[in-house]
Amino acid sequence: MSGDQPAVLHPPVLWAQRADSLYITISLGDVKDKVLDLKDGSLLFRGKSGTPKPREYEILLEFYGQVDPENSRQMSTDREIVMYIKKKENGFWPRLLSSSTKQPWLKVDFNRWVDENESEPELGGMDNFANMFSDMSRFNDYGADDADADVDSDDEDLPDLESPSKAGEEKGEINGETKNAEEEKNTEEATA
Repeated sequence: MSGDQPAVLHPPVLWAQRADSLYITISLGDVKDKVLDLKDGSLLFRGKSGTPKPREYEILLEFYGQVDPENSRQMSTDREIVMYIKKKENGFWPRLLSSSTKQPWLKVDFNRWVDENESEPELGGMDNFANMFSDMSRFNDYGADDADADVDSDDEDLPDLESPSKAGEEKGEINGETKNAEEEKNTEEATA
């Protein structure tokens, strides 16, 4: 490796699977000169990211099994590239890559992971994959829908903790008359 050419870096990659598909997320923001080449048994990613001087990133994923590039999709955002990759044959793979060597840049995406023995959540299929990110625009309301909501029952006034008769006894009220502490002391001394 010469000193003129900087080393090519591996981007952080997250993955999850379903019986019929894979989710691959390349966590790299503001990618320039992006190349994504999905084939039956592999995925090649190449691109530049970073400021002020962009660094070159490249990764080749050789899958454990075969995938269907024609029925796969990808979505790029400012922070990541998310791919939905359809498997050619249904079934859970023991790992993502054909090699069993652990890669430090490859992690499990537990937010999307479903175990083989768990029932799959109702995601409505991946036909709505492109709409998934556009639906996030509705989150800009910041709860404005609740502004006109009815007053919650928790907001009602609470009853007094003591009954009025007990409160009066502690203040020295007897039969509607109020005595201060000095009068009570004088009364006690006179009777003693």
